[in-house]
Order: sequence, then C-alpha cells, then structure tokens
Amino acid sequence: MKRKTIRNLLILPAPFLIIIIVNESVRSSRKEPGYSLLGITAMNPATRTTAECNWACHNDSKFCQDYHTTFMRPYFKKTDPVYMAPLDC
Repeated sequence: MKRKTIRNLLILPAPFLIIIIVNESVRSSRKEPGYSLLGITAMNPATRTTAECNWACHNDSKFCQDYHTTFMRPYFKKTDPVYMAPLDC
C-alpha cells in the first residue's frame, strides 16, 4: 500500500516536469526576442503579427480579435462586455 502511494505521488508531477523540460529546451532555439515585463523575459515573441496569435495579443485583445478570431466574431457584441469589464477595471 505504501509503495503504491509513493509511486502515485511521483507520477503526479511528471506531466508538469515534462512541460518544463520541453519549454526550457526550446527556449535556446528561439530567434526572436521574447516578451519582457517587470524584468522577466518570456519565450513568447513580443512583436505583433497577423500570422499567429502570440503574447502581444495578451495586452491588445482588439488586435487579436481583428486578426486571429473567426468562430466567435459574430458573438463579440455579446461576449465583449462580459470579457472586457474585468480587464478595464
């Protein structure tokens, strides 16, 4: 019983550790500069591009809506007040 519990507790963090290992191994191969905030540089690109959604869209939701969304576009009039209200505070 004790051995099984220890095994299960070791398996629990395994997916998170795999994600961290993959992210950190990819970080060194990235060419573009990363997004920086409060002295911490992320591996996500900081430049806006119409080709893909990236971290720049996090700070400019309107840009993302204009270039990266298709499915929700007809519902923006209904979803924007609910989504944007907490962000505008």
